[in-house]
Amino acid sequence: MKIGLFIDYSNMKAGGIFTYSIGILKLLISTDSVQIIYLIYPMDQEEGLRQFLTDPKVISVPVNRRRIDFKYRAILSFFFHTCYYVYLTYFKKYFPNSNKLNSIRKLGIFMNPYRKIIDALNIDVLHVPFKIAPVYGIKTPVIVTMHDIQEMYFPQFFTSQERIDRAIIYKMAVDESDHIIVSFDHIKQDIVQYFEVPEDKISVCGLP
Repeated sequence: MKIGLFIDYSNMKAGGIFTYSIGILKLLISTDSVQIIYLIYPMDQEEGLRQFLTDPKVISVPVNRRRIDFKYRAILSFFFHTCYYVYLTYFKKYFPNSNKLNSIRKLGIFMNPYRKIIDALNIDVLHVPFKIAPVYGIKTPVIVTMHDIQEMYFPQFFTSQERIDRAIIYKMAVDESDHIIVSFDHIKQDIVQYFEVPEDKISVCGLP
């Protein structure tokens, strides 16, 4: 099996998520059924991953996010894709027949600079050990890890903007990913309850 693993420090600073991601990487390296791991990461974050890049299973795929064309395609892609999910999350009940807005989603997918990078790897699956994948809607199955939905239980600890952002990002993740991993069954039940996700789309996998 050939697996792509996307790691981004900037999205994994809090709550031990980076430690979890490294645990996943170590687990994949030690798994016999995994022949190749394409480690996809921002080029400026290579230092923290250097110890793994010499492993014979690991193929380095650094991404230069500072390139002007990459940066603007990523911004526009995220903007269009997010606009579609703002509609789904907050406005679809008022305008239920606005199906043409799906073209905005497709434009966001088309413009995403990660799409060609991932497609060119010809991998079996892309695993993102975080709730935000760099790309959706590609030919490669995308698996994300959702660690919690704390804002549902403790909204007082989140600003209004944070709650809005999380609602949109989580809606995008549960709809667009092909499978979801969680560490505990209660998180699975929360996602099923709040996002109406089929139970068989979520797997409970213990912490690595």
